Amino acid sequence: MAALRREPGSLVDLPEWAGEDIQMMEFHGRKRREAELIEREAKASIIESLGEAEGGRLPDGGLVTYLSQRSPARLDAKRLRADHPEIYEDYVTQGTHRVLRIKKPKELTHE
Repeated sequence: MAALRREPGSLVDLPEWAGEDIQMMEFHGRKRREAELIEREAKASIIESLGEAEGGRLPDGGLVTYLSQRSPARLDAKRLRADHPEIYEDYVTQGTHRVLRIKKPKELTHE
């Protein structure tokens, strides 16, 4: 599918079903955040139940481990920029991306 070229500053009137899609998107976004919170709490509970151990055996014979592993190497961009701004400028890139935002209409004020 080819990318569409967007006309800067342009607006179109959306169909009725677009509002339903927005409600569905917001509803499922809330549900996802709730599920992520439940997941974090369950994970914390499992880790707490391990105590000082790195692993535990489940009643069904399964195994839970909580082991250390190496993180991927990371670049300290702030330090590079401060210590070697010329090198930083040679390698830094700036991209753009689109973000979908929903703005609610302002409520009418009655005076």
